[in-house]
Amino acid sequence: GLDVVLGQSSRLSFVLTETAIELETLTVTADQDQVLNSDRTGAATTIPRAEVVALPTVSRSTRDLTRIDPRSDGNFSFGGRNWLYNSITLDGSYFNNSFGLDDPRARWSDGDGARSV
Repeated sequence: GLDVVLGQSSRLSFVLTETAIELETLTVTADQDQVLNSDRTGAATTIPRAEVVALPTVSRSTRDLTRIDPRSDGNFSFGGRNWLYNSITLDGSYFNNSFGLDDPRARWSDGDGARSV
C-alpha cells in the first residue's frame, strides 16, 4: 500500500504492463424511471387525485393546487421564472397563456392576495 499525507508531494516511478483479463458474461436489465427519463425537460410536480380532492380550497382555483409546490409563488410562477414560460395542465387540459393577455393573479384579488370570506 501507499500512504500519502494531505499536502505532501510524492514522486513514484512504475511501469504498466498490458494484461488481458476475460470477464464473466454480464447481463444488464432496467426499468424506465418515471421521474428521471429523457422525456423530462425540467422540474415537474404531479398531484395525485386523492390529494387534489383532500386539499382545502376556498375558490376552487388551480392556483390553490400550485401553492403546495415550494417553488411556486401561487400565481403560476415557479422557481422565479416568469409565469408565461411555465406549462400547466390539469387532467390533460392546458392552462397555459402563450399570448400573455391574462394577469396570473386571481380575479377577486386586489393584488395583495387577500380575500374576504
